[in-house]
Amino acid sequence: MSSRSISFLQLPLITKPEPSPEENAYYAEYWRVMGRIFDRDFPQGEAYTIPELPLWVTRLSAVARRLDWTPRLVDFASYTGPERNIDVDGLARQVRATAPALVAMSPYTANYQLAVALARRIKRLAPRTTVVVGGPHVSELPQESLRDGFDYVVVGRGEAPLAQLLSELSAGRRPGNGYPGLLAPGPGERTAERRELFQDYWTMEADYDVLPRGYPLHYARIYATLGCPYRCSFCADTLWIGMKPYLQDTERLRRELTRMKERFDPAVLFVGDEVFTLNHDHCSAVIDLLGEVGIPWFCQTRANLLVRDSDRKLLAKMPDAGCRLINIGAESTDSEVIQNLQKRITADQLHAACERAKEHDLAVLTYWMVGAPGESRRSADATLDDMVGLLDAGLTDLVDYFICTPYPGTSIYRDPDKYRVTIEPKPWRLWREDIPSVMSTVELPAAEIYDLWLAGLRRITSVMRAESMQSAP
Repeated sequence: MSSRSISFLQLPLITKPEPSPEENAYYAEYWRVMGRIFDRDFPQGEAYTIPELPLWVTRLSAVARRLDWTPRLVDFASYTGPERNIDVDGLARQVRATAPALVAMSPYTANYQLAVALARRIKRLAPRTTVVVGGPHVSELPQESLRDGFDYVVVGRGEAPLAQLLSELSAGRRPGNGYPGLLAPGPGERTAERRELFQDYWTMEADYDVLPRGYPLHYARIYATLGCPYRCSFCADTLWIGMKPYLQDTERLRRELTRMKERFDPAVLFVGDEVFTLNHDHCSAVIDLLGEVGIPWFCQTRANLLVRDSDRKLLAKMPDAGCRLINIGAESTDSEVIQNLQKRITADQLHAACERAKEHDLAVLTYWMVGAPGESRRSADATLDDMVGLLDAGLTDLVDYFICTPYPGTSIYRDPDKYRVTIEPKPWRLWREDIPSVMSTVELPAAEIYDLWLAGLRRITSVMRAESMQSAP
């Protein structure tokens, strides 16, 4: 074991054992449309399983190298599939073969139990190995993660806590509690203070050398801004990106994109900012830069950030700069549901935002959900009618449609009584957006929400298929 080696584990995602016929048909049409937009083939299957660069590894690896630690990626993404097909003992043996002094992982909610099982196997095979875990799920539930056997839990952004941990370990000390953003078991155990963005984040270059050349991906995600000033009740992203927007210097972003292009040659870029069009001047400069890079790209933003007078200029620049698609969060068109989700948009703004994007020859993807707080069969059916209406009118090309899930860290999870929902204490692997929900509303039990979702997929697929037949030569 090297005393200064760290292995970053990219965990496999867990898929359903048997996707429903509705899902298979939906994704076949979904990827056909996506392929038309970007003039390339995409793999079939659930959208969330598409490989992309593990940016968290590149950021934390840069921290490790700065402190003279040797980082390594142990990539288990190719094992993504049903849980029954994942050999945890085999994965643990692969980790042990890298002989790390420290192992770091960042699970989602649905694969958190896999992370726990893997950590325990690693500790059994190599008891002296330190295992640290971070990410949105454990940031909300750090004490539970310590009880599950992790040596350290990072709360919020990982750069500063990891730097502190590695510095202490390098000096031969095992830090206890008292460091912001870093929790350890034992005396002084408490909820760690969440850290804002690491002060050197935008000046420290990502370590792409930790990833092999030709890393398998269908798109590469970048961030021009981190942070979202909105408080949507279903979203936990602010646990790691924060609420204060931090703008990346465009020259630094240029260097990052140049290195990314040289090393991985991505066919598509995704600007992952939650609110890409929030700051007009910065967004305009990033659009110009992306045009110089010459890689097709897509982005996401909010409907209310596309209907301001200044937004027309941004939309007008996007197509010539290589933007093919803009993703807009809709979730619902029912006023009560929108209010419960704390979206701070209106159905009229959504319609206007889609119209504006299409006026500038941009494809549009809209995000929707069913089973949110306040949802009834009437509101779910009406929202589906509006969603299909946008498809029929050519104002949206694609829809992402899932079941509302109260992930740890969301306002709904923290205060279900306020939102008048019931959350069942199911194992974390069942907290998914594509199976009967862990949450029921006053009017809709989880089983009925699932049936509504499947019916919605059938209708969406039918409309997309009809559009395809009409546009065929």
